[in-house]
Amino acid sequence: MLGDQIGEDKGKVTSQRVLGVEDGIPKMETSFSTIGKYKGVETTEIGTYWASSRPGGVMHGEGQGVIMTKDGQDMAHGLVKE
Repeated sequence: MLGDQIGEDKGKVTSQRVLGVEDGIPKMETSFSTIGKYKGVETTEIGTYWASSRPGGVMHGEGQGVIMTKDGQDMAHGLVKE
């Protein structure tokens, strides 16, 4: 049903670095690792994304990651642009 929670994960940032600064605005890269459950299935997820701020406080970034079942039998990966 629309609005129902389908999953939850918890994790940590595994690394961060500044990729550069353009017009005084830093472009940051962040990598992370999580464990969680989606629709009752235990999962692990790893990913990396970069982000920078734009006028008006809007964040812009792109990232890639993979989420897999704890037993390693199923996997999904993707690219996100925002």
